[in-house]
Amino acid sequence: MEQSVSDTSGLSYSYANLAGILANHVSDIESLIFNREKFISNCQKSKSNNKRKNNDLNDKKNIKLFISYSQKDRKLKSELLGHLSLLSTKHNLSIWSDDNLLPGDLWGSKIQENLINSDIVLLLISPDYLNSKFTEFELKKAMDLNKRIVPIILREADIMDTTISRFLVLPRNMEPLNNYKNRDLGFEEVTNELEKLLISLKDEIA
Repeated sequence: MEQSVSDTSGLSYSYANLAGILANHVSDIESLIFNREKFISNCQKSKSNNKRKNNDLNDKKNIKLFISYSQKDRKLKSELLGHLSLLSTKHNLSIWSDDNLLPGDLWGSKIQENLINSDIVLLLISPDYLNSKFTEFELKKAMDLNKRIVPIILREADIMDTTISRFLVLPRNMEPLNNYKNRDLGFEEVTNELEKLLISLKDEIA
């Protein structure tokens, strides 16, 4: 058991704790002697500030991913989410799509809010995606906000003369995921590339 020292009011410190307090609050030694209440208050404020800084740092490390897709590709999007689940846990990744909408939400406002707050925007490319006014708006908004945009080719689609062709797409061989004999292998390729991006972004944040 650690030895301790007590002041006349009965407040007890272990020697180790007292040494730590003195090391971090040398400027407050006078208040320790003459104004115990003020000293304790300063210690509590310092602890609170440090906790707030740590929380802010953790928030910054939480990378937010927004998924833009056509409703006709919902099944393929669900398969992708299954492969991204490990990244979500491993890299503190927060994933948002319209599946997160709740009854009564103003869906247009919620979609825009989460797009604005995102770090990465995934575009799930298919003919239906290219023909959707909603996804066209999301792409334009993401570009206006200078978001990190990652197109993923789900189904065969001609993107050569579109804005999307300006971005490096996944899979890198540009083979639509739906054409893979083993689609899980295609999604694994995509997931591995996204993990490299997440590590790079976390290093930038740090």
